[in-house]
Amino acid sequence: MMCRNAIRRLTEIANTLSRDSGLISRSSLYYASNPQDIGLIRHEYDLLKRKGFDVQYWNRDDVKAKFPFSKEAAIYTRGDAEVNPYRLGHHLLQDAGDQGLRIYENSEVKETRYTHNDVTVMTDQGSVSAKHVIWATGYSTQEWKPDYQVDLLNTYAIMTEPVHDLSSWYERALIWETDRPYLYFRTTPDRRIMAGGLDEPLPPSGKPEEYAEPRSQRLLNEIHKLFPTMTDVKMACSWAGVFASTKDGIPLIGRHPQYPHSYFIEVYGGNGMVYSMIAADLLAETIAGREPEELKWFSLRRPIDLNFT
Repeated sequence: MMCRNAIRRLTEIANTLSRDSGLISRSSLYYASNPQDIGLIRHEYDLLKRKGFDVQYWNRDDVKAKFPFSKEAAIYTRGDAEVNPYRLGHHLLQDAGDQGLRIYENSEVKETRYTHNDVTVMTDQGSVSAKHVIWATGYSTQEWKPDYQVDLLNTYAIMTEPVHDLSSWYERALIWETDRPYLYFRTTPDRRIMAGGLDEPLPPSGKPEEYAEPRSQRLLNEIHKLFPTMTDVKMACSWAGVFASTKDGIPLIGRHPQYPHSYFIEVYGGNGMVYSMIAADLLAETIAGREPEELKWFSLRRPIDLNFT
């Protein structure tokens, strides 16, 4: 429910910006990667339906009627969205700057000093003092505050050249699967296809780009397998990088006892933008003195069930 509300909030915010963020409402297809996952799909569908989500259960014939491929079972969900996060992020900052937000770029944090009442962040360009600090430093957080709940992995992605005919891609829905690590696919406003996944442990060399070429070719092959009639699909670019996820799939949001006056937003996993919206609302209420009960769900110190799959 919080994720659904977060998508609505993101859409509302994007639509109020002075510049077009490019956010587009989409449906999503979540399919069983193999027959053994049919029960998993059915269970998740039943749960989502009971909670009031706009979902449909599709069998093999349903999938085949909409797409040029068939899967044993799938959930078709409405109410999702796609966006260029780089564009949306810059437009958010531009509008916030126009309204008085002070932004300090290229200011690397060198030291942090905590007192009883506040915290001062020292940079190579000067210092900033505040009653509260929110750390949203992405995967690099693990370099200076490692969390036992977090796994770091290699991930891969490609983007194709513009595709002439996307008519076989039903509603240009977001696509992903039950397998782990999973593959995901989506289109872009300029008719390209993005595909990613194949997450795997970090290589001993620490250089994920060493594996980028064969993994990228496999991602392109996966597109061809799903959409064999798209004969003009060609890779435009590919990349590899570090990806983080938590062992229980839930983000880390909130305080840490070793960092006074500080809050952390560590929204690791495949739902970073949605989790970030949840974090923003939870921490805004908390700093205003109305800490929501739900913040405890995302505690940085919560125990982890090692049998979680």
